Amino acid sequence: MNSTFQKNIDAFKTRFNWNDEAVEALRKTPFDFAHMPSIRNSAVGLPNIYYGQGESELSVFDERNPYADIQSALKSFEGKEISHVISLGLNFGFLTEEVLNQNTDLKRIVIVEPSGAFFLEQLEVIDLSAQIANEKVSFIIGNSVPDSVGLLAPHFQIASADMKEWGVALLPNALQLYGEFSKEFIAQFGNLMYFQKLNANTATVFGTKFLKNYLENVTHLPESNYVSQIAGKFDGERCVIISAGPSLEKQLPLLKDIQNKIVLISVGAALPTLHAHDIHPHFVVLIDPVELNINDFSSGKFTREILISSLVGNSSVVANFQGKKFFTQYSQSFDEAANNPFGKMCFMDSAGSVANCAYAFAKIIGMKTIAFVGQDLAYTGGVSHALGHQQREDKTTEDMEKDAGMKKVAGYHGDTVYTTIAMDVFKAWFEARFAADKDITVLNCTEGGAMIKGAIQQPFQSLADEVSALPDINISAHLDIPSVQIPSVKSLFQKDLADINSVTKILSASLSSFNQVKKNDQDQKAITKAIKMLTGFKDYLTKVEKSSAPHITYIMTRALLNLSKENISESDSSLEVLNKLKPHLTDLRSGCETYSTLLLEVLETLRQKPMTNL
Repeated sequence: MNSTFQKNIDAFKTRFNWNDEAVEALRKTPFDFAHMPSIRNSAVGLPNIYYGQGESELSVFDERNPYADIQSALKSFEGKEISHVISLGLNFGFLTEEVLNQNTDLKRIVIVEPSGAFFLEQLEVIDLSAQIANEKVSFIIGNSVPDSVGLLAPHFQIASADMKEWGVALLPNALQLYGEFSKEFIAQFGNLMYFQKLNANTATVFGTKFLKNYLENVTHLPESNYVSQIAGKFDGERCVIISAGPSLEKQLPLLKDIQNKIVLISVGAALPTLHAHDIHPHFVVLIDPVELNINDFSSGKFTREILISSLVGNSSVVANFQGKKFFTQYSQSFDEAANNPFGKMCFMDSAGSVANCAYAFAKIIGMKTIAFVGQDLAYTGGVSHALGHQQREDKTTEDMEKDAGMKKVAGYHGDTVYTTIAMDVFKAWFEARFAADKDITVLNCTEGGAMIKGAIQQPFQSLADEVSALPDINISAHLDIPSVQIPSVKSLFQKDLADINSVTKILSASLSSFNQVKKNDQDQKAITKAIKMLTGFKDYLTKVEKSSAPHITYIMTRALLNLSKENISESDSSLEVLNKLKPHLTDLRSGCETYSTLLLEVLETLRQKPMTNL
């Protein structure tokens, strides 16, 4: 073991508490290179990575001018406030060093090295101990693509206050060196970031609806149940998840034949199609806050359907639904928070799609064979959804080719089909979960749309033949559970109202002190008071966050994130700083006032409609 290697390993042991066993485990991490790489010095005396054979041999860096490749890899960062960077491959730390040099405000650079053995080999030739010790540098070594992306996710949260812009430091020949890993990694990471952006936009656009639905749905809890109460109750059973893709239409006769033989879990958007053919699922999943869902639930033909709803699902649908209701939390952190007043409901993980949530629900209740129909995740034959769907579209091939929001993906039948970026994110979520859920058999019986890796493609007729001779499913036997016991929601809301009113009061005082500074920016006393008020507001907000239900700070998220990301220069005057902060505080005050109004409306409803446990 040479001294350079030992110095690097000692740095890892110091920072990450590595031991010798961890190093050996990395050395044995398999990776299937198409061409095994080797390391040797280039013509300019720097180590380089070579791969390929004979005249086709390539090097990761230009042999005579590696710096030109480094500069090219970082060219896309120019003029941007880059805070987070990914480097695919250790690449001797050359890229990392330059990223750190050029971006003094960098918060995080994550090195993703697929091969543990090759990572250690690079540590033998160059001293990277300073980089290893640098708290801004993190490492993901020797993991599969889904695992690598999963480990990256906590580092790359676009909602995080320290996230400005992110970038990927890519060397074309390094991408080729890692082959399929590179392609899949970039695709899955892109989907992850798109999903985060989708969530952030959803919270921005539907934030008020989320809060309104949450407040109104809580009033139904005493007469409803939690999904946590039926976790594992269907252990070993089989189910069919019904989505509203265009291929659903061909499966309707079989669904009708077997609807009493196997558990049916439907998305709300498929209900108009199902009810039109006298098909009644056992469970219907609702997660969306928007009014569009009301029409999906308006057929009036419900017989046995049970509603599985997020607490922020459309409250009109929840209020008018006549059957059993089971609720889940909209936030995992809220569900697990020590100050959660409702107890654990369950959180259904998803990519933002109700079908993804339906799969999460099926897992929670213990299903071991999960089949899909209508899960096209693409425009099958140019059609987006089944007949009866409110947003059904029919596009020509020419239209789809010209649509920048669409892309080609592998099809179910070995063909290629067009899908949207959003649906491709949903598909990537499924593929990652199917790969991880080793104890679940997933059958894709859609017979159309996109091919979903990890699912067994099987004609729906085969599954129907298997279950047709079975006795009818007795759902009620699995649902013999007591009512939930919850605390006084009225007193909880009254505390929330007091917290919100206190925040609003302090915000108003802060804004008033800002106005005094604006009148006279030379008034040092006014400036001192404004800064003191802002500091006091921050301290109070921290206190509220620790003592109140998490949804209190949820309404403040966007304004506070914008506040923390505001670009404030050392050369800015006090007035300039306050002017940059004021719009965000005004926005926050507006949010508090909106929420306060909603709380008062719900409290009035509770006074008019006394309910058990409330």
